[in-house]
Amino acid sequence: MKIPGTDVEYNPTLESTTQRADELKPEVVYGLKRAAKHLAFLAARRAYPTQKLVVRDMTAQDLEVANIEWAGTGVADAWGDHDQVAAATIDDGKFVAIYGCRMMEVHLADTLPVTAFKFIVGGSEVARWDLYKMYAATGDGVTLTAIVQALMPVGVITESPIVISENMTITIEQWGGNATAYTLALEGVVVELERKTLKP
Repeated sequence: MKIPGTDVEYNPTLESTTQRADELKPEVVYGLKRAAKHLAFLAARRAYPTQKLVVRDMTAQDLEVANIEWAGTGVADAWGDHDQVAAATIDDGKFVAIYGCRMMEVHLADTLPVTAFKFIVGGSEVARWDLYKMYAATGDGVTLTAIVQALMPVGVITESPIVISENMTITIEQWGGNATAYTLALEGVVVELERKTLKP
């Protein structure tokens, strides 16, 4: 594909961008999720050409998060490992595609606990997401010390899903404005061998 108005081909070797889901048409969001599912299925089918495969929602447990509960604590003004997803290994017979994330709480602060993510798969950084776009101003809120803006989180979604194959490791590094606890849910899909989790 050429960039409109030029003779330059648009062919980056890697693309890592996100969009606010609420700024996209529902059919576009559905299409991006479907594309992520198909990429995970393709990886699984190449590894297991004849076995039965199951597709399901990704949960925190798929990234070795204890108690199947998303959580985190920001690292102020520095890159640091996410305290739940650091050197997590994808189970044998399982393939994961991460396509977005969503902060699960409103923040009343002038600094945010997490503003960027790096995704390191198999030792290589494969994606970097700016998370500022997750926060949308909703008005003023009152704290004990000052009036600050209330920031209502929204979901973000990528055109370039992060696919992690069986037995590969994933580490998420985070950058934030303060060392505050937060709850951010990653959104994705799992393709795995039948009966690994679900037993039809």
